[in-house]
Amino acid sequence: MKLPPSVRGPGARFLPLALVLLSLFFAGCVSTNRTALAPEASGRIKSVKATVLVAQPEIAADIETSNVAAAAGGGLIAALVDVAIDAHRSKKAEEAITPLRDALVDFNVAECLRATLEKGLGAQPPLAVTAVNLDLQMKPDAMRKSAETGGADAMLFISADYRLTPACDRIRVMAKVTLLPKTGTADGKPLYENQFTTFRAVPSVQAGAIQKWSDNKGALARDALQSCFAELAEMIVFDVPQGPEVNLLPKEKLTTSAPPVAPAMAAGRFIQRGAVEKKHGERTWVRLQTGELSSVD
Repeated sequence: MKLPPSVRGPGARFLPLALVLLSLFFAGCVSTNRTALAPEASGRIKSVKATVLVAQPEIAADIETSNVAAAAGGGLIAALVDVAIDAHRSKKAEEAITPLRDALVDFNVAECLRATLEKGLGAQPPLAVTAVNLDLQMKPDAMRKSAETGGADAMLFISADYRLTPACDRIRVMAKVTLLPKTGTADGKPLYENQFTTFRAVPSVQAGAIQKWSDNKGALARDALQSCFAELAEMIVFDVPQGPEVNLLPKEKLTTSAPPVAPAMAAGRFIQRGAVEKKHGERTWVRLQTGELSSVD
């Protein structure tokens, strides 16, 4: 259950879902990234406590990673060039979003996420969440111990990451959600696990997006984050009861009419599409081929 390492910038914790899918595509195989909650396990869960894991203290910025090594066919020198370019881009991106960070200095994003999830998850089966706690320091390897001593039948861990896209036109929230039983399963796997992505866009994508996010003490950014967090709760509640049939969508269910859910990647313009899972107001929930759930407008 170790979280994927960052390749996107300081403090990042997740590889973009498209990069994972891209590597699988070139490997010639696709496997599910979702673990479905078995009905028999669901019936045994009477109480769940949730813990929100947020390691980053403030919003971060993604970058478009360099692809010199890919274009040059590999090699140490080209790889070092990529590292240098990415480091420079990361520094510039972090400097660029300083006005937004200053605007959000009095906004406790982690607590906002915790409170929004506590309200949105509710106490209805199969989750039956009775409390949502916040932990800024827990490491992935401590999750099992926390589940064993948490005082509930199962512990729901929501590892969240929030950041601006490279163009600064969207605030994107990604979360890995893991449900662990108080006592370990026979195969050592979680009862349920999946990844979610949602975002909100700034009204204009022209130059000055950071300023728009930052105006009025970051009002647009605050609203965007709260909306993302509320939708994340709805997506989790929707997805947990879904069976294993959505773990790995058959090709006939995939459609090019579903909106793209991943940014163009460095190694070619690879856009992941899936199947429309649900229309939710002005949002569309898209099920990726490997089971993850993403929300787009």
